[in-house]
Amino acid sequence: MERNRVERILCVSDDTEECDVLTNTLPLLKFTFANSYSTARQLVHTSIFDLYLLDECIPDASGIELCREVRKIDANTPVVLFSPAGHNPNPDSAFSAGASAYLDMPAEFFRLESTVVGLLREADARSMDARLAEIRALQTEIRQHLAQIDGSKRDNTERIMRANDHLFRARAYAAFTNSGGVRSHFERLWPDVLIDYSRSC
Repeated sequence: MERNRVERILCVSDDTEECDVLTNTLPLLKFTFANSYSTARQLVHTSIFDLYLLDECIPDASGIELCREVRKIDANTPVVLFSPAGHNPNPDSAFSAGASAYLDMPAEFFRLESTVVGLLREADARSMDARLAEIRALQTEIRQHLAQIDGSKRDNTERIMRANDHLFRARAYAAFTNSGGVRSHFERLWPDVLIDYSRSC
């Protein structure tokens, strides 16, 4: 994980004691808590997170259904589903919905920290590889645009790139996520891509 950056976790559970335990167990992570499907769904669509930690049993829906909702807009960010005490574990449905890991609580509580930290580090590594793929795709796109520009206009390369930022961003995002990059990493790294490339031209 990057230095001086706090990983953001969305934890969905209606058990306040459980939320306190998580905060104390993983003090270096920044938690946002939601206690219902509707609240969590809104956060999924309006905020960026590095990992989702979902209770399988939440009011007005299920964690598995929320996992499916996450995967509609976020293909690669880790999702950890866990079953609460007294609930029959359902790992097959969780993985079918796109979960990255499944924990049967409280029996597997000892695995929580290593699972979360391991998935965050894995996401970091995948995002670095994906950024290289993103930059290669962006460079190809820029070269194609420059090939259509007269020599006299090459001095305006940076201005032209900025004007085409939305196009570049869309194609770079597709290359980044298709290569396994995590959405939150793209949002953070994207502003540097055009700068890095324009300096190398």
